[in-house]
Amino acid sequence: INDNITIGFILGILYVLLISQNKIRNKNSLNINVILLLLAVILWIIDQKINITERYWFINLHALWHIFATISFINIIDIIQW
Repeated sequence: INDNITIGFILGILYVLLISQNKIRNKNSLNINVILLLLAVILWIIDQKINITERYWFINLHALWHIFATISFINIIDIIQW
């Protein structure tokens, strides 16, 4: 996946948060989950650039991206009053 798709993905998430700003029930929880999502993105970018798994089989940053991103997405969706 190239960097343009990554940037588009991040901008899309920020856009959803922007248009849902008045429907967010818990701002503190949102902040924590946005930080968790940013951590997941950073881990994913590091994995794409370095591929540390080739050297250390037990460190899989891509798997952590999936775990942290999923947790933060579920929590963000739950915070927004639909």
